[in-house]
Amino acid sequence: MNRVAVLFCVLLSFVCITCKKDADLPVSIKGESSIQADSVYYFQVAPVSGATYAWKTQAPLTVLDGQGSYKIKVMASSAFSSASICVDIHSVTKEQNVCNTVGYKPGWRRVSAAGIDRQYAFSFVIGNTAYVSGGGNTLNNGSTFTPQNDSYSFSDTSTSLHVLHHLPVLRYGGISFTANNQGYVGFGVDQDGNYCKDLWRYDPASDSWTKMASCPGPGIVNGGSFVLNNTAYILTGTNAGYNDSVWAYAIATNSWSAKHNTPFSARASATCFSYANYGYVIGGESNTIISLAEVWKYDPAADSWQSLPDFPGTARNSACSFVLGNTLYYGSGGDINNFMLYDYWTWNLTTNVWQKTVDKTWGITSVSCFAINNKGYAFGGWTINPFTNVALNSNFLWEFTP
Repeated sequence: MNRVAVLFCVLLSFVCITCKKDADLPVSIKGESSIQADSVYYFQVAPVSGATYAWKTQAPLTVLDGQGSYKIKVMASSAFSSASICVDIHSVTKEQNVCNTVGYKPGWRRVSAAGIDRQYAFSFVIGNTAYVSGGGNTLNNGSTFTPQNDSYSFSDTSTSLHVLHHLPVLRYGGISFTANNQGYVGFGVDQDGNYCKDLWRYDPASDSWTKMASCPGPGIVNGGSFVLNNTAYILTGTNAGYNDSVWAYAIATNSWSAKHNTPFSARASATCFSYANYGYVIGGESNTIISLAEVWKYDPAADSWQSLPDFPGTARNSACSFVLGNTLYYGSGGDINNFMLYDYWTWNLTTNVWQKTVDKTWGITSVSCFAINNKGYAFGGWTINPFTNVALNSNFLWEFTP
């Protein structure tokens, strides 16, 4: 074979190899089809030797790392309906543009380790700031429970805890609510094991606590509360037995009055909240130590209760709940066997329709939950590490974006 023929074969081989590389250009972007806000995701195409990559994303998606590479790290800064991720690929002789449409999915993410292990803590929200106080630590594998009084705040723009003046008393398992831009906490169990019925008011402007009038009714732990028309209602809970009494606290006059007892069985660790001038009670634990799925609605004008259809999921106590718009988010807690649950449900408070929603990663109970700026938060609690299967006090702050 002469030199011309050899050179021709070499050139032909080079062209064929180049054609093969071009034929190998990626045809799709690999990655999640839907993502959560404020969480990191990776997207990539198949690497091609010698190719360059230029990624483009649609707001609120942002490329955090990997621009110019076949693989990028992406985060969405807020909720969205849909957004595109595109990449321009340049090989030796060819270009290709590939795009994916990414949808949004609601969900939980762990935003911080707060540094304090706590369950059964007080929590309330004033404006865009959440406040947590007291609660307890379980020590010695659950055989010792120690009440606390340290207090903290954080906002939706900074999840770092800000240290506040301590609550003047040691307490866990009490009730808390917000009224007139001030927080109220009380009841629960103190360091001597006493069932308490005192009430304390927190003023964020002066970072100070003031003792209010104590309830003339029984001291309780793991009770509930809701606020209607500038009146707080304290109900459920347990002491020597389970509680079915209801006490109304008039915030303007700092005074108490008794209401009709609940028509349903006495219970503790129920979910209590208010919406559109009505109070609600869901689930809890009965005096026969059975987790409940009952739902009750309270009318303050008539001082009367209405039974609603049961919660369709697993009956539970010590659940996590918060209201976003006209929707209650309800989940976690413990079932009849004290198994820590991680499923979550929504209840449309206008249509009375329950639906299953995004689960939390870890099962948890006795957690403090609240809402800030259309996001739900879960702080502390008693959980089981899914990697070690060890029960522990949680020091995590979780955020839910709907």
